This record gives sequence, C-alpha cells and structure tokens, in this order.
Amino acid sequence: MDQAKLFSGKAFVFESSEVDNSSDKTLINMIFKGLSKPVEVDSVKLLNSFIEYDCYKVISKNRAYNIKISFSENCPPLQREADSLNLLSNQVAPQLIDFNQVNIGEKITYLISTQEQSHTVETLGRSFLVNNFSSFLECWKELINSTPPKYSVRDNASDLISSLNFKESFYQDAYEAAYDMSEFGKIESIINNICKNMSDIYDSSILESKYFCHGFLDPSNILWRNGVFKFCNFQKSFSGHYLLDLSQLLLNFGVKGASKRKLIRDYRSYMGVEFTAEEYKACEKLNILMILGQIILRYFTEVYIFESSRPLEFCKIMTLYSHNFNEFNRFDFFSDHKKFLSKMIVNPINS
Repeated sequence: MDQAKLFSGKAFVFESSEVDNSSDKTLINMIFKGLSKPVEVDSVKLLNSFIEYDCYKVISKNRAYNIKISFSENCPPLQREADSLNLLSNQVAPQLIDFNQVNIGEKITYLISTQEQSHTVETLGRSFLVNNFSSFLECWKELINSTPPKYSVRDNASDLISSLNFKESFYQDAYEAAYDMSEFGKIESIINNICKNMSDIYDSSILESKYFCHGFLDPSNILWRNGVFKFCNFQKSFSGHYLLDLSQLLLNFGVKGASKRKLIRDYRSYMGVEFTAEEYKACEKLNILMILGQIILRYFTEVYIFESSRPLEFCKIMTLYSHNFNEFNRFDFFSDHKKFLSKMIVNPINS
C-alpha cells in the first residue's frame, strides 16, 4: 500500500477547540497538595486519553510533571508502569514520584512521574532516529540490561486478546453500536484468525527471555534532548527477548529493505549479541499480528468510544496500517479481508 497516494490531491482541515481543564485542574491540584512533599499546580494540559486513564502535563514553577489518572480502583497499565519505573534509572526513563490512590467521592488511581522537557521522535520525524541510531543504541542498551519486569510478552498478547473481545471490554452502548455495523462478522473473523495465529506461532523458548523490553516502541514514546535519548510510557513493558523490541520498533517506523538490514547489523554490533534469522522472524511475526490487532482495537475505540472526535488518531492508525500492509500479507487469512479492512481503515480520512 502506497501511503502517499491516500493523501494525494487532498487537503485536510481539522477543527480544534479550546478544552476547559478547570475541573481537571481542581482534581489534580488536590492530588498534588496531598503528596508527602506538596506541590502547587500552576497549569494543567491534557496530553492524551485512553479507555483506562487520562494523561496530563502539570507545570509547577520551573518543574514539569506527568500525571496519569484512572477512575478505577484497579488499573493494570498504571500498576505495570509503576513497577517498571521502579526498576529503571532516570538516565533512560522518567522518575517515579508517586503511585497511589485517593478517595474523592470515589477511588481514583494515579501515577505521577517527572515530565521530560524534550522532543518526541514523533515530532522530530522517524528519519531523525534512523540518522542518530548509534546515539539511540547507547540509551537502549542500558534499558535492555536493566532488571526485567515480572510481566511477559504472553501477558501483552493475552491483554490484547481480551481487549479485542468488544462485548466484554467496551461499554454496552459502544459494543451494541459496533455490533450493528453491517460487516461486523468480518471483523470477528479477522480477530479470530489473529488470535489463532498468535497461539500457533508462540514459541516460549525464544520469546520468553530475560531482557527488559519496553513493549510500546512507537515514535511518541521515544524522547530526545541535548543529544540524549530516553523512553517514556512503560505501561506495556515486559521481560522477554530483546528482538521483540527491535522488530516492533522497525515495524512501527516502517523501516524496510536495505535500511532495515543495516539497522539490524548496527544493533547486533553495538549490543554485542548474536541471534539467528529464525529468532528474529519468531519475534517479528508475533509483533505483526499484535500490530494488526492493535490497529483494529484502536480503530473501534476511536469510532465507538471517542465517537470519531479525534481525526489525528485516525491518521496515526492509517499510517501504521500502511507501514505494515505488506507484512500483514505474510498471513494467508489477511488476503481474504484486506480490501474490506483497507476501506474501513481509510474511510474516516477520506469521508
């Protein structure tokens, strides 16, 4: 799929409205004032919203903080991130400040960490990381050699499969709206094939090694400042084969051909590791299936949870889909559904 052709001859204008953060600031101010070392909040900015939690940037005097808030007593992604940050130095990741619960009418779970005053690779462009790969490897090596989390890639696969069960993971009205789409049966068939193939190719002897894997290496989770790279957002981190992170990074960035082979050689040389083509393919194939599953999950979340209110998210979904279109074709079941799926993914941008 040629991503450029999807935008050729088209202009896109997205409406942007001011968001009233006054109620958010009141809540966040209460949380920060309740810390063991209270912090006075000057300003609050919503960075992103997910089903499980909302993420904000908080400014206090000359310091910046990141707070993630879940209106749930039990928020596994935040628990996992807190566990992971406790294992890492602030040379490669934000510093955990507090992970706790507060009762303000209801139980609220929050995670506060430092907010890096830096650029994301998403802002700088994927070529920036490719052109500065040696510098990136220096930070990455420290990450993979850190004490690994207690979670495994099997946990990530299981979480994805559970999330793709929309009847259980979505609000009832959102599920009913999704179920009413004319070709929901095709989506169920694709999901069933993803789950089956993930189970068929899962090789614990390769995948379940003992290295620290970030688990969510996309351009928005890699930071750069003053010549140094760092990572953020560790809610999917796990203990596994380092090639799971490498193959995921190359898939998410759409690196192919000679460039892909060069980066793999550079990685092998700098990290001082040896691995076989079979090991790389085992990690890559699992990631391809998980990316396809995540694309479907993100699409349905945007349409039926956020009611198509975030057009830029559709652009990101479509970009990830186009980056990996040829990789998806490595699985026989995809050829039966690729016309339908391509039309569905691109439709919100073209409509």
